Amino acid sequence: MLKNIHLHVDAVEERQHALEQHAAEFMELRKRQNISAFTRFMPGLLQYVQMPTHSSISLMCNQHGELNIIDYQTGRVLYSDYPRADASSQVDNFANHPLYVAINEAAIPAPSATTDLPFLAGLDSTVALSYRQSQPLPQVIDVLVILGLGLGHHIEQLLSRYQINHLIVYEPHTDYMKYSFSVTDWKFILERAQQHGTGIYLQVAKDATELSANIEELSQHISVGGFYVMQHYSHPSFNQVIEMLAKHSWDEFKHWIPGSAQHASNENYDSIWQSPVDRTQWSKDYLDLSLFNTNIEAFNRYFPAIGKEFSDYTPQHWTPLANSEGRVNVFHHDTLASLYGPSPQADCARSLDNFVQRPNKDNLVLGYTGQKLRSYLHYQLVEEVQSVLSELEESKSALPDIIKSMIIFGMGVGYQLPRLYADYQVEKLFICEPNRDYFFASLYAINWADILQQVDDNDGRIYLNIGDDGSHLIHDLLHQFHSIGPHVLANTYFYQGYYNASLATSIVQLREQLQVIISMGDYFDHSRYGIAHTQWAIDNQIPFLKADAPQQLSQDTRETPVFIVGNGPSLDSLLPLIKAHQDQAIIVSCGTALQSLHRNGITPDFHAEIEINRATYDWACRIGDFEYLKNISLISCNGMHPDTCSLYKDVFLAFKEGESATVSITELYPQHGWATLGKSYPTVTNFAVDFITRAGFEQLYLCGVDMGFVDKAHHHSKSSGYYENGEQVYDYSQVNNTSLVVAGNFRPWVNTKYEFKVSKSVLEQAFTSNRAEVYNLNDGAKIAGAIALQPNDLLILGQPADVQQAISRVKQRCFVTLDSTVYQRRYNARYRHDVLADELTQFKTLLASVPNTKDAAERWVNEQRQFIVDSFNTRKSALYFYLTGTVNYINSAFIKTLNVDDEQQSLQAFNTIAATWAETVSHIEYALLNGQYHYDAISSYPTHRRIALFAQHSIPLAFTVLPQEKAHLQKFTGRGLIGQGNPVPAATPPANILFIDAVAADDTRLAEQADCIVVQSYSWLERLFSAHYTQPVVFLPGDYLNPKCSVDCNDLRRMMSSVYACIQQWQNSVIIPKIAVHHSSAFVSDNFVLPIFDNSFFYTAADFVLVSRYKLSDDAMVTALGDRLTHIKTLDTNDFIAEKIDEEAYSTRMLVYKSLLEK
Repeated sequence: MLKNIHLHVDAVEERQHALEQHAAEFMELRKRQNISAFTRFMPGLLQYVQMPTHSSISLMCNQHGELNIIDYQTGRVLYSDYPRADASSQVDNFANHPLYVAINEAAIPAPSATTDLPFLAGLDSTVALSYRQSQPLPQVIDVLVILGLGLGHHIEQLLSRYQINHLIVYEPHTDYMKYSFSVTDWKFILERAQQHGTGIYLQVAKDATELSANIEELSQHISVGGFYVMQHYSHPSFNQVIEMLAKHSWDEFKHWIPGSAQHASNENYDSIWQSPVDRTQWSKDYLDLSLFNTNIEAFNRYFPAIGKEFSDYTPQHWTPLANSEGRVNVFHHDTLASLYGPSPQADCARSLDNFVQRPNKDNLVLGYTGQKLRSYLHYQLVEEVQSVLSELEESKSALPDIIKSMIIFGMGVGYQLPRLYADYQVEKLFICEPNRDYFFASLYAINWADILQQVDDNDGRIYLNIGDDGSHLIHDLLHQFHSIGPHVLANTYFYQGYYNASLATSIVQLREQLQVIISMGDYFDHSRYGIAHTQWAIDNQIPFLKADAPQQLSQDTRETPVFIVGNGPSLDSLLPLIKAHQDQAIIVSCGTALQSLHRNGITPDFHAEIEINRATYDWACRIGDFEYLKNISLISCNGMHPDTCSLYKDVFLAFKEGESATVSITELYPQHGWATLGKSYPTVTNFAVDFITRAGFEQLYLCGVDMGFVDKAHHHSKSSGYYENGEQVYDYSQVNNTSLVVAGNFRPWVNTKYEFKVSKSVLEQAFTSNRAEVYNLNDGAKIAGAIALQPNDLLILGQPADVQQAISRVKQRCFVTLDSTVYQRRYNARYRHDVLADELTQFKTLLASVPNTKDAAERWVNEQRQFIVDSFNTRKSALYFYLTGTVNYINSAFIKTLNVDDEQQSLQAFNTIAATWAETVSHIEYALLNGQYHYDAISSYPTHRRIALFAQHSIPLAFTVLPQEKAHLQKFTGRGLIGQGNPVPAATPPANILFIDAVAADDTRLAEQADCIVVQSYSWLERLFSAHYTQPVVFLPGDYLNPKCSVDCNDLRRMMSSVYACIQQWQNSVIIPKIAVHHSSAFVSDNFVLPIFDNSFFYTAADFVLVSRYKLSDDAMVTALGDRLTHIKTLDTNDFIAEKIDEEAYSTRMLVYKSLLEK
């Protein structure tokens, strides 16, 4: 149990170093001696000395000067503190109760007489009975089989004490054999064996599954009536061998097929090594039954379901036994392994001591490094806050006296809990014990009644999750944290009471998902647009998926093959297969895979999108074939953008579980019959799988759903928008961490990134919770629940007519529309705009009273959370749904500042963030009061979309650039400016673009004739703005050749914006291109945020800002080239920054612009 390396090294580095120096000298000498011995006696095994290490296994010297084996990947050692002493105790226990295997009945020793110290009394299992009836080990042993070499100390002990004629040793780990040369006294072992005629058979890289064959082979040379078996450490094969030998006769064992006796890994996992316990000291009779009854009464009061389940519970795999002092341990029925060593209470105390000294508090992922959503108010807040948090260093001291929140994963029998509650004030405790048998044992070990009473008296909170192996744990914990406020996670400690390798993945996933609960959750902009887009869908009678959709379809329809087509690298090789079977299966494209299908002449039946932002519109427009899109049905969640929906033939939606846009609406319909998708994140493929399986389909084929990649440069299909002419549009691995490694579908491993790892995990949960047969055809990550299927082995028998009939039936039977009139009546009654305005005013008042002490600051943070919860409970406005995610984020940030020891630094950072937060809420208030139901305007690759729409609309414009000295810029007009090609012939007089800075200061004649005026200097801008010129003005100060300016401050960018302004025919407006910054944003602050714009209306798009004297109509919010504008309250520096680039990108752009402008 106590295997963490921190428990085994000296806390004083100098002492540890001295111990390691001495150990190094010893190992070098021992290795030379052993090589000499093996050269004499077993030269064939010398190969293991020089064998390269293929694992993370190595040797380490502990604080007692003893050598141990360590796995650096897990940070855990093999043995306890004293490997030699433990080996001696293990041999003692084996000598008293050995397992003997009789090959013929004449060789069976007589059963041992009953003693006053029965062997594991009360543990009723066949294996326990076999050991219980055994006789002590004789002095002369004919054949002894040892399962496990390890460091070999036990072999030295056995050869010293007994005459062994034949010794067979199995060691599956070649690294153990290698390192034994530096530790084990092989010289003594081999010389002793020669002196006493002992035959030693070292079976390296063997796991004893060939035991019967080896014994049979030995029987051909000597007479073997039976043999003794000693298991040195726990190993899956060793455990099975021991269980089979103890339960069955030799003849039955010989017919055993290895691997056929597998158990559920979680409940049956036992530590690879546990300090030996004297099994005669543990009995069921020592269990405290009165304590058990008291605990059951307490659980009946506080947790009735737990009390009912465990009042008459029968252990399934582990039986609790106690020693004469009443200390409880648990023993496995078949392996007889114990969870703890000889002193369970001492083991738990030492484990807790280590945690107290080094408390583990995972850092929440609060930042956002992307560029696409940086215009969102939430992410502008995140950027400002992160700049403050990055300068802070949280306290990393011992466990505080007041523990705000703590998660215990695996408490065992629970001896840590009484001390935890005695020494600390624990406000919120979440206990996750995946093994019901362990929890049952705790009812005999600790006083739960006192603990529960203490929690109740102190108004604390305790959450118990018993028996969950991780399948539902993450969902349940997320639900718990959402109920109290996820910001609590910033103050949550994580303690693992014992190690269980079979649950390691679940624990990692749990911690990873808790870390991103804030950053991946709802936030203001997402909620605002999700609600607005959902309203549009209901008003426009878009149908939603029914909860009982599968029952609406026949079994034949449900078995229609469905190809889920992602944009992974495997799609390139699977495209011919998809094309060949496109009439025999329903084709569902996911996100950017649509471009790849289009380029290869494949029209999917459905296209899936998940992001509510408008980037999905841009990606679809980039295809450039709008008739193609009108042949495809769109499936998505309820927040899908209206502009995206308008591109497709028809649209079918499903509500996404837990999001504000969903909960705010399902609240209005308590008895609704809609499906709510709970496994549709984080990627569009997750949504497609969840949607399709919830619709009832049971035969899925994953194509291009790699969730990883063999080649980091080949991360998506090369037919998609991530590549141009086979080359990456941008360095994907530089933007994403692709260094993670996961098991492969057709190969041992592949690389992946964190989002794909989470996506894979959610897919696996989805596959285990439905009836679908899923086949993975990709050379990517292995996905549990999906059968690996080589593309050449695919056999599809569907008929085109059946496929079309299935599609028709799904659309007709599995969806329902909402009555928009009823919906609006209910919505307006529940979510009143006037109450929302009042509550925002009250919330701003709360934010204005910033406290000046840490204690007061913590109360203030909780008051914010309570304010929005109270709003939810009054049920009069939508404030909770809009703000809850962003409040969770900002409160987490506040908590991080309060965790800094230096109070002055802590409160200074706190106040800085509080001011930023107050400003953000002011912008949120403006957005909700002036554009509550506006649509999202995020853009992705806007130039590509403009090219497509420019071609579609065939806009007939030509341009003249004035004055003459700027005429050379004429080449940058027309369609050639926006994309590739020549200017479009004009059907009207050319538009005049005037670069007014090249005109004399007193010459206003050209300005009056211009259709668009380009301004570089502030003086001309002020003059034009004051004179109320109606023509659109493009304002871009600076010179790209000046290193203090942006590289985008050039005439090419000015021309691009001018052409756009002429096409759009904006009036009474100033268009300001957004620019890239590569070092400081001071240039932007000094030259773009200008007082003359006061009292104007401000709008932002992907790459420009529009300042208008008048408020734009809803129709004017969408431009002819497909940009959608967002109305904002004020302008600040960030509104003018398109992106932040490094020096390399700056230099590259500089070269491009110079080559174009200097020609």
